[in-house]
Amino acid sequence: MLDIRGRLDPTAESVRSPTTLRMDDRPMLRLIALLLFSCFILLPVAEADPLRAHEDTEARPSDSLSQEEDQSASSSWFRYPAASQGQHAEAAVLIALPPGYQDVSSRRFPVLYWLGQDAPAAMRRMTAAMRAGDMPPVILAMPRLEPAASAEQTAQTIAQDLLPWVDRHFRTLTTAGHRAVEGVAEGGLPALTLAVRQPELFGALSAIAPRLPSAGESAALWQQIDHQADALWRAESHIRLVADAGNPSEARAVAVLADHLQAQGIANQAQALNLGAVGFERALESMGADYFGFWREALRV
Repeated sequence: MLDIRGRLDPTAESVRSPTTLRMDDRPMLRLIALLLFSCFILLPVAEADPLRAHEDTEARPSDSLSQEEDQSASSSWFRYPAASQGQHAEAAVLIALPPGYQDVSSRRFPVLYWLGQDAPAAMRRMTAAMRAGDMPPVILAMPRLEPAASAEQTAQTIAQDLLPWVDRHFRTLTTAGHRAVEGVAEGGLPALTLAVRQPELFGALSAIAPRLPSAGESAALWQQIDHQADALWRAESHIRLVADAGNPSEARAVAVLADHLQAQGIANQAQALNLGAVGFERALESMGADYFGFWREALRV
């Protein structure tokens, strides 16, 4: 039998009790145990990070997608610092990398910021279209919308916090002509606010069934459009507005918005479709190839 120091002990019938260890042996044993425990804990974390090869070490994957959601794209939820909303504020975003992102390490891609309530479902539909060649390959950035945040706050967080974070951590094309925003339902007004206020950042806007303010509350939006009319015209911004024909008040509000833009010399594509409760899914079915064709033209791919 070997004693704890590896020496043969011919008189021992069993391993000695730990109480017989010398005091100077115990720190070394504790160090070995700590190293083994650290390896056991850290190895699964490294394996569970699918995007580690494509982003800076500051980006922290969070709320991992289920296997079913992760099959269609290299995607994960991340938390990013939202300093515009407070010193220690954070926000969440779903990032989906396009087909081909891993193939050429030097290739850069346009970015589509998508604002809506069902980001994983929209991500699956759009990445499937990319693989089929119907939609150009783009990085999808889908921030989680906070119900308590106003359109102004959401737009501020995206422009000041999320956009530079995405450009730092992923291989993006950073000109306005390669950056777009789409808002669906509650995401429509923040998307409009972003595109109208900062055409130097976003070269394309799509708003589907947007929840626009009432006529009496629209003054701020109209003022922003009037103030930025020249910049929007010079930027040749691509604007698509899709209203739910089954919602008369929404359809009227979108028509008024389209007319106001047109009066300022800002071209836009406006239409009304029967979208029902599933606005984005129905819009894809109704618009067909035109939905993806808009992105091919707007993102200049």
